[in-house]
Amino acid sequence: MGSARLAYVQKQIRVYRVAFSDLSVGGAGVGVELAGAANKLITLRHLQMSKPSGAVSPIQLEKLSAACTGGTSTTPTPVPNRTSHAAANGVVKLYTAAPTKGALIDQIQEIDLATTDVVNEAFDPNNGAYALEAAAERLVLTFPGAVTFNGYIEWQEEP
Repeated sequence: MGSARLAYVQKQIRVYRVAFSDLSVGGAGVGVELAGAANKLITLRHLQMSKPSGAVSPIQLEKLSAACTGGTSTTPTPVPNRTSHAAANGVVKLYTAAPTKGALIDQIQEIDLATTDVVNEAFDPNNGAYALEAAAERLVLTFPGAVTFNGYIEWQEEP
């Protein structure tokens, strides 16, 4: 790929992050939800979780074909990695009371997290990372019970 084409492609890819501190998931169910967007490919790049209030096992990373409904959530503003990037199309919800989970496509990964653990999961967008190709699709973190933890979710968007 020529350098001019590579520069063009890099300009089309936008990276966003939502961090959370002391997120209290009130019980078993979805704690974090990343929503897809129409006419955008949204690809998970990085997931970090640290120092939960208690050991949680397993946390499940799942892909859904429909949105979660109900629950109690906040919708933080995603931070772009470059100030020149437009607002994100992907939307993150952080739940303190679990919603009803949308239709499951598949469980992607299980993560065990002890109170002293830090989990850093990097996903290569060019090599099989998990992607949302439609507005209805979701990536969610599902917890087995109540927990408070810190972390962030990072994704890229391309036309």
